[in-house]
Amino acid sequence: MPATAAPQIWALSDDRIGMVNQVVGLCERLEASFGITWQHKIVTVTGFGKIWPTGLQAFLPLHLTRPSRAALAAPLPDMVIGCGRSMIPLLLRFKRLGVKTVYLQDPRIQPSHFDLVIAPDHDKVSGPNVIKTIGSIHRVTPERLAAEIPTIHAAKLGALGQPRLGVLIGGDNNHLALTETRAAEIAARLSNLARCHGYSLMVTASRRTSPAALTILRQTLEDIADCYFWDATGANPYFDILNHADMLIVTEDSVNMASEAAATGKPVFICELERKRRLKGLLPPRRALKFDQFHKALLLYGVARPLPPSGPLVHWDYLPLDPAGEALPTIAALLPTK
Repeated sequence: MPATAAPQIWALSDDRIGMVNQVVGLCERLEASFGITWQHKIVTVTGFGKIWPTGLQAFLPLHLTRPSRAALAAPLPDMVIGCGRSMIPLLLRFKRLGVKTVYLQDPRIQPSHFDLVIAPDHDKVSGPNVIKTIGSIHRVTPERLAAEIPTIHAAKLGALGQPRLGVLIGGDNNHLALTETRAAEIAARLSNLARCHGYSLMVTASRRTSPAALTILRQTLEDIADCYFWDATGANPYFDILNHADMLIVTEDSVNMASEAAATGKPVFICELERKRRLKGLLPPRRALKFDQFHKALLLYGVARPLPPSGPLVHWDYLPLDPAGEALPTIAALLPTK
């Protein structure tokens, strides 16, 4: 008899790294655990399709670029996994065609529109087909960190003295701000940890870090001997830093960065940023409360603590978080046996 074909999965996202890492990270784990074949397809929505309210997307025209339409041509896969609001109408259309659908994050419509929804607990999504996780799905695994050792950054990071402090700097989002004042305070705290308490520093910034904040951090830390500050040339040493760090400092603006740090089993210190205010300071930003709930969950689990304003950092152990691992058996059960 002819060999049966393995189940096929399409991972759908736009080109934002936070969305890409979630769908790709989940599919990498499915491949490693079950040998499932998958393809990542970056989908670009154009025109009004970018701004339709989520609840209306199932009923309104979907506008895709020509390359995106070509990438989604038949034959269709057995399952599509999507992340990002603009992927929702695609998943709804695929489900009507009989394709299994998995959505990552809060879809802001009834989860019953999909076969499975995987959402962080702080998004407060509930339903019989919802898997709640602490934090977001990502690509960080012990195997991946080990695979990053032979990179161009590894020798420099490995030569730094211990304890090594990995510093993951984000930036502004809709609710939090890395102001110049706050950047100066963070830089001063890092300088104190290096000069007074003997920590080596490994610092990387995201695309959301403003030039002004980046300049302040660089100028403050530039004369510290045991400090590696990524100069933005070549590949970001993000995974190298996670691998070599003994402890990690993460700014509070990114659920993804904190989730990835929590997968290492190394102490994670959350660095506060300034809160943006709406209505002239009368109301806190609604979604900033979700960041607080997420960080509280990390604290209760034993993963993270607030970055103390002074003194050395304590070390502790915990079982690394693995949100993708929690979902793998349920996803595999949705796939057909061929």
